[in-house]
Amino acid sequence: MPKDWKNLTDEEMLNYEEANTSLMARYKRIMQYRSIESTNLLKDKITALTDTIYRASQGIQDKYENFSTSQAKQQNRIFLLTVVIALSTAAYTYITWQSVAAMNESNKILKQSLQIELNKQKEHNKSLKRIGAEAAPPG
Repeated sequence: MPKDWKNLTDEEMLNYEEANTSLMARYKRIMQYRSIESTNLLKDKITALTDTIYRASQGIQDKYENFSTSQAKQQNRIFLLTVVIALSTAAYTYITWQSVAAMNESNKILKQSLQIELNKQKEHNKSLKRIGAEAAPPG
């Protein structure tokens, strides 16, 4: 009875030198079967590896989408802050300009008030001089 095919080693099959064609055909079938089994095992491992890579890429894609969403939110907030800063700067500039205009107007009014007071003082001094000249005895 021939040896069980599972117990045959590669060396026994490869080093077989007899001319028994039926045994050689058997060894050939065994080698083909082992080759097919190895190929199927390799296919299964590659399939498992592909699945693992796919799952990992899905995790990365989910993280990328989360990152993308949070980055978009951050950009919107930065844009809004920029708008707020621009509006605040414009309001500050307008308020400062109005303040300077009010100060200039105040200075003009103060200058006019001082000019009026100065004119009144001059008129008062002139009238005092006239009254003093009239009241003084002729000399």
